[in-house]
Amino acid sequence: MTVFRFQDLRVYQKTLEFAEWASRIAEGHSSNGQGQIISNKLLDSAVGIVFCIAEGSASPRPVFIEQLKKAKSHVRECIVMSQLMLSLKLLNERNYEYCHSTLSEIIRMIGGLIASLSKEQADAPRDDRGNEHKNKDTL
Repeated sequence: MTVFRFQDLRVYQKTLEFAEWASRIAEGHSSNGQGQIISNKLLDSAVGIVFCIAEGSASPRPVFIEQLKKAKSHVRECIVMSQLMLSLKLLNERNYEYCHSTLSEIIRMIGGLIASLSKEQADAPRDDRGNEHKNKDTL
């Protein structure tokens, strides 16, 4: 068991692995001006995904859902950056395929988590004012 609950999330682990990969890609372009700018943007977006998941997991469910939606925006930024890097020959085909397949998996995982949290939120018991009762099993 970890101290922080987000560390137990599979989607967090997957996004952390992707951010590590993006960091290695950025290191490879550290001496190339244009490549450095674009690969650093890829890395920033990848780290943004990780931060949104970590930050949101400590928040109330509706905030977590919003943070997950923001994480999906970062995924789309990564897709754009990787396509640009491929077209500028800053990323080879093998790395592009890894990037695209990993991001596809991440966005599906985030979507599934949003759906699960939204369903739990809809199913949560409410008082006569419509306020959700706090449950010790909630995130």
